[in-house]
Amino acid sequence: MIETNTDNRIFTDMYANDDSILFYAPIRVYNISPSCGPSKGNTTISITGTGFVNSEKLRVRFTYGDLSQEVHCTFDEESQRLICRTPKFEEFDGEKHPSV
Repeated sequence: MIETNTDNRIFTDMYANDDSILFYAPIRVYNISPSCGPSKGNTTISITGTGFVNSEKLRVRFTYGDLSQEVHCTFDEESQRLICRTPKFEEFDGEKHPSV
């Protein structure tokens, strides 16, 4: 019986053998709050969705024009959300970027 982490999940694949079954359901993001913030970064955001689990390898990628940065995030067990802080895009590699 599947008992954990199944709320609002759509299972897209199922694999089975003689002694086990594996269900696959892609991660889905329903909400990001707040939806925007300053380019100076350090805004705390929460990501609501399905399929999130607690792991030391959780990362979120932010893109602004031709810039891209990844930051570490944490999984809040109580709210079942990912929490992270936005990166700083005002300066990139020590210089002010022309698109900011």
